[in-house]
Amino acid sequence: MENKIIEIEIERLHPHPNNPRKNVGDVSELSESIKKSGIMQNLTVVPWVSEMTGEGEEGEYTVIIGHRRMAAAKQAGLKSVPCIVKEMTP
Repeated sequence: MENKIIEIEIERLHPHPNNPRKNVGDVSELSESIKKSGIMQNLTVVPWVSEMTGEGEEGEYTVIIGHRRMAAAKQAGLKSVPCIVKEMTP
């Protein structure tokens, strides 16, 4: 898969269930920065796969890197964020 940055709707992004940062903390300052300057570093995502069924759904993704940026972007009112889609094994 090509390392191309694409805009993905936030509603199509799911937090990784094994993300070591269970609480992203206060993202107010980061949210304000995003409002002023946009997202300066893309998120890294993988195609989403249901833990229950093991099946994926087209256009849905799991966030690997960028959970705080995603939370701050939501708080800032963004509808989409820049992402690189990677293929990775579990």
